[in-house]
Amino acid sequence: RMGTTLTAASVIGNTLCLAHVGDSRAYLIRDQRAICLTDDHTTVGELVRMKVLPPDKVRTHAQRSILTKGVGLTLFVKPDIIKHTLKEGDSLVLCSDGVWSVIEDHEFAHLASQTNGARELSQSLINMALERQTDDNASAITAHIQGLSPSPANNHHQRKSWSVPLRDWLARRSLFSFARALVRGSNV
Repeated sequence: RMGTTLTAASVIGNTLCLAHVGDSRAYLIRDQRAICLTDDHTTVGELVRMKVLPPDKVRTHAQRSILTKGVGLTLFVKPDIIKHTLKEGDSLVLCSDGVWSVIEDHEFAHLASQTNGARELSQSLINMALERQTDDNASAITAHIQGLSPSPANNHHQRKSWSVPLRDWLARRSLFSFARALVRGSNV
């Protein structure tokens, strides 16, 4: 059965919220370091989490793209939800495995420091992946974090009881509709 990956980001105040399923990745670039915020939902990713395989072997492993969780693999999918506090000057990179499989983590940070703006960083990552003859699609979207305001603590806590279930219900309904269309063979 074929499936696809999903890594979505939302910033509210200074809080990054990621919804993630599959083997696309989200990187936070801070202080000239790249930190991968997501776990790969692949057979090889499971081996890394079980400490059977060292993380530095993932990029070259022959089975790195075998998904264990993805949109369309099953009728329902529960994405990982990751929250992280952002700082002024951070950069965020969301990219497909065709990008991260041929670009080392430290190279993400180096490119972020050498480019002018998010669009140039995205294009530089894609160009580098293509120059290195990636064997998969090369997609990247980036954001430079500027003008942060603190997360609205009072309103957030007051609404938490109803907004989180509503958000989860909407996400499930959206993913269900998407999965149903995939199962029926519709164009989405």
